[in-house]
Amino acid sequence: LELSEFIGIDSRFWNDFRFRASNTTFAGRTEWLHRLALHANSAFEPVLRRAPVVKHSLLSVYKAVNQSEEGRSPMSPQVRDDLEAYYRPSLVALQRRLARDLPRSWLPRLAGRIAA
Repeated sequence: LELSEFIGIDSRFWNDFRFRASNTTFAGRTEWLHRLALHANSAFEPVLRRAPVVKHSLLSVYKAVNQSEEGRSPMSPQVRDDLEAYYRPSLVALQRRLARDLPRSWLPRLAGRIAA
């Protein structure tokens, strides 16, 4: 919502929008089967891209059979600090180019430390 407001889009559009996770990372219980599935996905991606319902159905079945965990554990404070330091120059440049403050939620711990 904050991004919509920042770029001048009516944020009410998102009120009834249903967001869903897609392309999430997950691990397989059986490593050889997971490698085989990844290989098959790469080989058939051009065909499956034209049939997203089929791809989603196959993925759902595969996850029911072989998924062990989804996503990753939260990032460590050190990794977050490193990422914030890496992107800080880009944010400073963007803020200067726009000649306006960036949304505070983009990097809350940097808010107030980015000077134009």
